[in-house]
Amino acid sequence: MKQIYSLTKMLKPLISTTLAATAITASASVTITEIMPSNIATTVSDKFDYNGYVEFYNDGEPVDLNGWFIKNLKEGKENWYFKLAKTHILPTGYSVMFFGKEETSSETAKNVHPLYVGSVQKKLTSDAGELIFATGKGDTISISYPVQYPHVSYSKEGYMEPTPGAKNGVAYKIGERVAKPVFGGTPSGLIGAGNTATVELSCKTEGAKIYYTLDGSIPTLQKGIEYTAPIEVSDNTIIRAKAFKDGVLWSDVATASYLYLGEYYEVCGETTLPIVSIVADSIDLYSDSLGCCVVGTNGAQTICSTDKVKKANYHQEWYRPANFEYFVDGKSVNSQEVEVALQGGCSRSHGVKSFKIKTNKRTGDNKFQYNKFFADRDYTKYKALTLRNGGNGFGYLFPRWRDGYMQNLAKGMNIDLQAYMPVAYFLNGKFHGMMGLRERMDETYINQNYGIEEDEIDFLKVVNGSGYVAQYGSNEDFYAMQEYAYEHFQDPDFFDKMCEMMDMNEYIDYQILEQFVGNTDWVINNIKVWRKKNGGKWRWMVYDTDFGLSQHTSVSQNMITFTRDKARTDKVYTMLFEGLIKNEDFKYKFVDRYMYAMDKYFNNERALALADSMSKLTEIDMCATMECEDFGYVGNLTKYNSEIRNMRNFVTLRPSNVQKQLAAFLGLTNELADVTVRVEFDGDETPDYVYWVNKNEFKNEVFSQPLFVGERVKVELRLPLGYKVANWTINGTLTEDPSTTMTIDSASAKGTDIQVLLTKDEEFKIPRLFINEVCASNGATLDEFGSTPDWIEIYNSEAYDVDLAGMVVKNVTAGAKSTIPYGSSSSVIPAKGHAVLWADKGKNNGALHLNFKLNDAIEQKLQLILPLTSGDTLIDEMTYKLHERNFSYGRVTDGDTAMTIFAKCDKAAYGLQKNSPHAANGSIICSSETIDDVEQVDAIAETIVYPNPTSTAWTINAEGDYVVTTMLGQVVEMGEAEVGTQIGDNYPSGVYVLKINGTATKIVKQ
Repeated sequence: MKQIYSLTKMLKPLISTTLAATAITASASVTITEIMPSNIATTVSDKFDYNGYVEFYNDGEPVDLNGWFIKNLKEGKENWYFKLAKTHILPTGYSVMFFGKEETSSETAKNVHPLYVGSVQKKLTSDAGELIFATGKGDTISISYPVQYPHVSYSKEGYMEPTPGAKNGVAYKIGERVAKPVFGGTPSGLIGAGNTATVELSCKTEGAKIYYTLDGSIPTLQKGIEYTAPIEVSDNTIIRAKAFKDGVLWSDVATASYLYLGEYYEVCGETTLPIVSIVADSIDLYSDSLGCCVVGTNGAQTICSTDKVKKANYHQEWYRPANFEYFVDGKSVNSQEVEVALQGGCSRSHGVKSFKIKTNKRTGDNKFQYNKFFADRDYTKYKALTLRNGGNGFGYLFPRWRDGYMQNLAKGMNIDLQAYMPVAYFLNGKFHGMMGLRERMDETYINQNYGIEEDEIDFLKVVNGSGYVAQYGSNEDFYAMQEYAYEHFQDPDFFDKMCEMMDMNEYIDYQILEQFVGNTDWVINNIKVWRKKNGGKWRWMVYDTDFGLSQHTSVSQNMITFTRDKARTDKVYTMLFEGLIKNEDFKYKFVDRYMYAMDKYFNNERALALADSMSKLTEIDMCATMECEDFGYVGNLTKYNSEIRNMRNFVTLRPSNVQKQLAAFLGLTNELADVTVRVEFDGDETPDYVYWVNKNEFKNEVFSQPLFVGERVKVELRLPLGYKVANWTINGTLTEDPSTTMTIDSASAKGTDIQVLLTKDEEFKIPRLFINEVCASNGATLDEFGSTPDWIEIYNSEAYDVDLAGMVVKNVTAGAKSTIPYGSSSSVIPAKGHAVLWADKGKNNGALHLNFKLNDAIEQKLQLILPLTSGDTLIDEMTYKLHERNFSYGRVTDGDTAMTIFAKCDKAAYGLQKNSPHAANGSIICSSETIDDVEQVDAIAETIVYPNPTSTAWTINAEGDYVVTTMLGQVVEMGEAEVGTQIGDNYPSGVYVLKINGTATKIVKQ
């Protein structure tokens, strides 16, 4: 059996000593003898999780790694580096260090096993890499390794069967590995009642023997069953197979599930839903020491008052090895190794647990093999999924699809929602009821939906009692935004500033959904918010809405009051909405959008039809679930159907209650009147136009919506290029007002009709703008996110500011174009100034990011176009010439007709004109102060500054005079540094150069 420490060999005892060195001495030679980034099932760490590890061998006196630097390279580039801040004493002989979620010391780790020397708060890459330990004073320990595979470790001699804490075994070549067993005979999947399946196993490696298990564990020579003949199956059976051959590395694990619906479905009918089969070692699920589904003996503290125990294993964030198999129409479409961990809060105590399921390179594949889990998603790559037990809808808040229903009700709104698919669930071949397959609301959701990696985001989660806790990045800017909202809601530019910091439309839709369903398990709980670092806008994620539409709320629940109730909770959870709702612009935008959403998305016809559809879809499997009494399911079909009726009644009665509450909040009577807004043009041409009514946007359409009588109506117009306002007509009364904004203090009970007439502006002229400089091979100039996309510089030769919004940048050669969006101050080029557009195919990254990329292998023709009703007007064009990496092509001086190639500034280019994004062409001469070729120090022994990048301050790890400059050479700070000197705490976000002791290093402030 797997032991608590799961070490595969007898370990040598820890040598008792109090001696600890800070560097390797002549009497101590330490080497890394084994590394296993893909430790998913071999041995658990001092935190009882399957973390990657390294094994040391020390043939001398003990060495303490406290204060050492660790660096992990991934395919030759820095993956991360970290400075150890705790005691990690490497004893004489073997020792093991893990790489997980937090740093732990050898003092605590040895209580789990005497050869454990703690953990590092980083994860090892399973790609080809290098791991380096260094003092910064010349002592280093390192190992380079190729791509790593599940269940296999590596030494400098080659791949191995893992032997943590003991002498290495035979090393192998991965290309000569035993082939993975193949299942034949009856395909895995649903087997019809009364039928027998015949399972055959084969292996392409000649002379290999196949061993299999039937209990979910991974086969070994010691505990597997040798395959000698086809396996006859007549009941639910899971088979895991592995092939072995003397002198060759073992194979990967193959898993297949053969399932019968059984007695529960005999009563209810046959399922039409997809099926999820999870297979895992029962030790990892149910043992006291390692089991993630039990109370156990290594538990974490509960946060739930309803829990009968104070600590439980199921409150740990452990990941456990498993196999995920997915069946559609009874046939297997996906079977692969994954890692699973429990998910949820108080619902972890339920008889059937919710799992988060993730793929990664540790498990052999960093995506699911199947990508059609959800009909309304067109992703080609899923990294993670959630298998949810319904949360509070598990038993006492039927129906179990309650959360999926509420999120589906909001389809079409601008919210980050989870896709939902009900499934029949089997764990180790046993039916566990109907579950909900969901997208993971974490960094993988952001990657799948927005293409942004986890190291590029600030991602926060509300933890009751701790506020907004950063899961990735920092919460500093979010708290600053909340403080600003709470203190400055009366500022005249408040609304516009808030829109620069947060996705206002998404936030309002998010609030409307949570408030409409009356989710009372919210505000201090079940909130996640994210943005792209350094200027991205905050967005909110919807999840765990189970208290909505239930007995934990009511149709008359006033959620505007609930959301602002400071007496009920700390103001950190309420201050953002509290500040926003006090602002006039936000208040009316919120109320009007809420009324619109209830009419379009939450109307009775749509809400009831969706409830009927989901009820019909799940009725057989929910019947089978309630027939299954093994897992503490509560209720029966009578109770289940009653809860559905209650939910239907809720959505039927809720809109009228909300409308009364909104009217009361505005201090108005509950009376509505029609408001109409029309934009008309003087002449035959009708260009595209945009306007806002109470900050809600409308394009090329007439606004017609009932608003509250007495409500303020504010119309704001964005003029099409070349047009101006001729006049406004309010309820038939003409006014010669040329303003683009019209405010009606009080909507009339008789209705309000607003018309605005636009006419051509005869004084309008096309601005003189130039495509000034282009870099199609950028690796040095950073955008606001710290990335290095190719760039196009635009020069404004006019004596006045020009807004690029509405203009089109076209890559004629590639047949691509991108329109600069309205609504951002960044698109305004100052008089005689410059703007840099980023060709990164990332239009969601900001107004200056284009929807195409440049090509460094062919010359491409670029155009800047001004769309007018009379046709597209070409402002400027350029065909850039090929240039070397980090060089650029552009006009000799701003707006010039003569062209040249500007150099990358290195020592060989001193005295030449260098590329100059954001600055006048030809204005920067290459010198030691403007050098681009700053050194990125690769060895930790030479690390100059850390952490880098940072959102706070850098710490200099050297002595001597230093200078910090901008990338253009402007001095920001200078002084004399000692080891430990901190700099840059008050620097704005950006990229700088630190020069000390003859070495220049780029440093990034986030």
